Amino acid sequence: MDSSTNPGSALGSKAASGVGWNVAGVLVRSAAAFFINIVLARLLGPEPFGLVALSMAVITLGNLLVDSGLSIQLIREPVLATKTIRAVFTLQVALGGGLTVCLMLAAPLLSSLLAQPGAVTVIRTLALLLLLNSAGQPSAALLRRDLRFKTLQQIQIVSYLLGYGALGLPLAFAGAGVWALVWAQLSQAACGTVCNWMLVRHSLLPWIGAESRSLLRFGSYLAGSNAVCWSLAAMPSLLIGRAIGSGALGFYNRAWNLAGLPSSTLVPALQNVTMPLFSRMPAESATLGRAFLSVLSVSALVVFPSSLLIAGSATALVPLLFGPAWMAAIPLFAPLACAMGLDAVASLCGTFLISRGRPDLELRAMLMAAGCGAIVLALGAAGGASLAVFAWMVCLCIYLVRAVAASVFAVRIGGVKWGQFGAALRSGALLGAAVFSSAYGTAVALAPTPPWMRLAACGSAAVCAAALLVLMLPRLLLYSDLAWAICRSGAPLSFAVAGWLERRQTRIRRPASGLVDEVP
Repeated sequence: MDSSTNPGSALGSKAASGVGWNVAGVLVRSAAAFFINIVLARLLGPEPFGLVALSMAVITLGNLLVDSGLSIQLIREPVLATKTIRAVFTLQVALGGGLTVCLMLAAPLLSSLLAQPGAVTVIRTLALLLLLNSAGQPSAALLRRDLRFKTLQQIQIVSYLLGYGALGLPLAFAGAGVWALVWAQLSQAACGTVCNWMLVRHSLLPWIGAESRSLLRFGSYLAGSNAVCWSLAAMPSLLIGRAIGSGALGFYNRAWNLAGLPSSTLVPALQNVTMPLFSRMPAESATLGRAFLSVLSVSALVVFPSSLLIAGSATALVPLLFGPAWMAAIPLFAPLACAMGLDAVASLCGTFLISRGRPDLELRAMLMAAGCGAIVLALGAAGGASLAVFAWMVCLCIYLVRAVAASVFAVRIGGVKWGQFGAALRSGALLGAAVFSSAYGTAVALAPTPPWMRLAACGSAAVCAAALLVLMLPRLLLYSDLAWAICRSGAPLSFAVAGWLERRQTRIRRPASGLVDEVP
């Protein structure tokens, strides 16, 4: 059927295009961030990054509370009224302004609790991020609702380059220290907010009405989920900063960011597209669960092998990128790479639950992980655990628990079987294990060689191991539902590629109609 006459096909094509633009945009931004952060790390050292990481742990909670699921309502509403947009904008700006003032007043107490007296001014300055971000969220949500992901990615790339490239780097070279990172953050947020509103203008007049009450009712679950999500990410940073020091936190923060680069590149791109897409699919559709499994398969196939490749080659990667001062971060990469793979699974399961109107289940999964993590990490801090032990605690007691709980709820809501769920993750997990083993073994065998030579050898060994595994076990590793989703996404494919993907579906019973034909 011609996509011009089939709304479902047009939506599927638009969603496929959205994923492509999201991935492309995040790749460009991640590449820019990768090189800029290397320069900043060499210029500033671990201490400024640790201080900003401590401050941002508090700011991130404020950002999550400001959102409170309000922008998601703009995406999920079947028919969007002007008053609803005004109500969301009013509530978010009010929350952002109020939390900004509260955080500025509480900065001395927070810095005392964190045992970092130098963080007072940094926290007070970064608190302005709450107000800046809240003002731009409604326009960004409207862009997501219309699947205008190309525009969103362009805004984020330009904002990052202006904030960190045009301001942060010159300030770092000028000796501004931690303030190079602070002003880069603020300028990036201000630029993004202005660009969002200029492209999707809405009334700035405040409005409080019946819409506000219903918005807050739905958002209360997401506000709770956001607060608990913050605790999952911030808990390790706060305990490490207090128990071991800001220098150790700097090592943890850089290792976390580098190991999480594949996940932070792909998962938000998938979440942004699947949220509006899953929200519009009928609950009784057999395609719903199948599409969910396909998204999980894409995530596992990318995140697990790439994160574990970074971990396996860390002994060559860290000295080459950051210099000898960062060698203490190397033991952290293996546990944090595993954690990022688990986080990708949990995040996509959570997005699926929210899109189906069950934020309460997402909150429940996070509460389980937060409770387990709080107990174990507190015991580790009291017992003087090392930084590497902390990283393994984070992986096993927070991210593994959350991934298991979220998966249980998503399988139930999506109506899929555990065998299907495991098959969706199988390819990524097996390829990740092969990549890590080959990269780590190569790095150990070539330890006396220069870092750049070891890194090249690790990458080559990992690619060869992954290719050999696919050739040996093609039916086990090439997931059929992923081929089904690609064929029906509306993405432009050559005849040969489309034929090969169609043949990958012969092992399973094909549905009466495709993904795009069942989307209203």
